Amino acid sequence: MQTRRKRGHAVKSSSIAAVVLIVIGAIGAPSLAGPSSKKPGRGKAASKPTVIPWGLNDCDGVIGFSPVSAESIQPFLPEGFTATVPDDFRAALPPDPRVDAVLGLEAFRCADGVGLSGIVPDLEYGSLFTFVEPPAALADSRYPWSFVKWDTLVPDAPRQTALAKRGLPARLGEAVFFGWAVTPVGIPFDVILRLEEAGNYGMTGIAAAATAFDAKFIEYMPGDRGLAQWRTVGRSPGGFAGGGWLSVPSGSYAAEILGGTEAQAYFLASEGIDFTEASITLP
Repeated sequence: MQTRRKRGHAVKSSSIAAVVLIVIGAIGAPSLAGPSSKKPGRGKAASKPTVIPWGLNDCDGVIGFSPVSAESIQPFLPEGFTATVPDDFRAALPPDPRVDAVLGLEAFRCADGVGLSGIVPDLEYGSLFTFVEPPAALADSRYPWSFVKWDTLVPDAPRQTALAKRGLPARLGEAVFFGWAVTPVGIPFDVILRLEEAGNYGMTGIAAAATAFDAKFIEYMPGDRGLAQWRTVGRSPGGFAGGGWLSVPSGSYAAEILGGTEAQAYFLASEGIDFTEASITLP
């Protein structure tokens, strides 16, 4: 677990401009190891759901989106789900003929978060995910955005155990911020998400166009015993958008989706991110 660091220069929301996403070429990605070739669970029918709390407060975070074809994502989705990109999100991306789906990667280090029995200090989090259209029986109109997420960093042991016992891909590990500098004009970043039994995933780039983050969403996590449903509201007072590279382990399902171990991606990077009004419905 990393020691929580002092804050850099805050980004004022009054300075937020239109989102301009920049692809940064010739950025070297970190050398990664630890592949996971196991396909994620497809999510069988569930019964007797249990609801547990979760949440994250005052986080540094990087969220990456790599354009892919929906055809490459579809085999890894639970039955009835369809890979997509919401129109309001698609409009913020540069034109790309492949943007009918994205592979997402995110990593956060937070002042604290919500565990099973209270607040957990210095909590980290991360996951692999994609936008989806859920089947009608599972759709929740209160949440404009829907995702399927696969391997997920859950470093607080009691919650990780509760998820893993239900066959869900909750992993121990860490989010390592090798390079992170919050300035008034952008955030260069070099981050690795280390997931036990699933490998290491890297994000390297520069976010330099001012933007904000405010979204209400539901994430469906497929496992051996059914689907978990993560609900939350994510907010950031201000941050930056930019471009760079994703790196994923050789032999992983992420590499199969991307067609290789490295891919260009569009990023959001910010400090002061909160995930509130949150819960996890377990199968």
